[in-house]
Amino acid sequence: MNVNGINMSDVKSKNIAGILRLLCREGSLSRKDIAEALGLTPAAVTIICAQLLEKGIIRESGHSGSGVGRAGRHKILLTPCFDKYFAISVNIETDVTYVSLVRLNGEVIFTDRLRTLPDADTTLRRIAERVNAQIKRADPGDALLGVGVGIVGAYHAEKGETDGAFGLWERGLPIEKILREATGKTVVCENNAKCFASAELLYGDHPENAFLIKWGSGIGSALISDGRVSRAAQEIGHYIVDPEAALCRCGRRGCLETYASSYALKSAIGEIFSPTATPVLYDALNGSVSDLMNVMRARGGEVLDEPVKEIFRRCIRLLAIAAVNTATVLDPEKIIVFGNLWNDDFLALFKEECEKISASFAGGFIRLSSLQEKRDFIGPAALVTDRLLIG
Repeated sequence: MNVNGINMSDVKSKNIAGILRLLCREGSLSRKDIAEALGLTPAAVTIICAQLLEKGIIRESGHSGSGVGRAGRHKILLTPCFDKYFAISVNIETDVTYVSLVRLNGEVIFTDRLRTLPDADTTLRRIAERVNAQIKRADPGDALLGVGVGIVGAYHAEKGETDGAFGLWERGLPIEKILREATGKTVVCENNAKCFASAELLYGDHPENAFLIKWGSGIGSALISDGRVSRAAQEIGHYIVDPEAALCRCGRRGCLETYASSYALKSAIGEIFSPTATPVLYDALNGSVSDLMNVMRARGGEVLDEPVKEIFRRCIRLLAIAAVNTATVLDPEKIIVFGNLWNDDFLALFKEECEKISASFAGGFIRLSSLQEKRDFIGPAALVTDRLLIG
């Protein structure tokens, strides 16, 4: 291997990130334990931890273990101080936006919810108002690190502007600049599936190589490769599954989202929804499809009549095809799913469809994220931690 081009500052940054992620996951560890877990020299760990201690990012938190006799030593434990930092998390979905006050240990303090409007100026103004209100809620003894924004569609992080939030806002919208000027705070923004991938690395099961699939009002995806979130776009929702099908909001025909998003499912089910064709679902919803997705997610297969089950089977079959094709190319160690449509029944059906295509997808290759219940806020908070604290 040619190592002449390695940037040592990048190596140091990766080591810092590795130490903080490890401490965040494990809670407290000694310098020796950190060195052994990450394959670093004790000297390197000592130098990095000294810098983190000086900045107040970690603290010494007592002793653990002891040796025998005169050679025995107590280990000094190191603990992250993430509970003393907080971020404002802004998660912009196609239909709803969540603005949350979050401690950087992953604990949410308060969440505000507002509609995402087609008018970007109005929505961003309302978001800024909620951000400023959340800042006032924080404990004055804590430190605000910044505002993290996750948004649907592609985002150009270097330019600080949208790069194709399909069906939502125009390309080139400078979200970071707009919110920074409206709040006076540091703002970082990224595609929301990539934000969630950052959260998986920081707060989840720390996968080194994984493909993430978000299933809800849209279908998003992200790739974790060698312990880092890939900057490349992974727009699985806009894979073409039928070029003769309906026009997608991205301007092309037959995208996966035209079949498998919550909007597509609601539309397809709405066409057959009636007391005669779908009596079980009709009764569960009291004759109105307005709460369709929440009821189906909560109760799963028990409220699905056979015609509705067939719609879901087709949807999940197409999602499985896209997932298997992508995983075949990217070769991840696992597929991690999250989003507001997953439940036990739908996850089991997805696994079954993937296994029909390839036996290599059996077992624990596909799993639900351990952060599923935090999906509305954890991604942008992790982005703040990753960009502004870890660096």
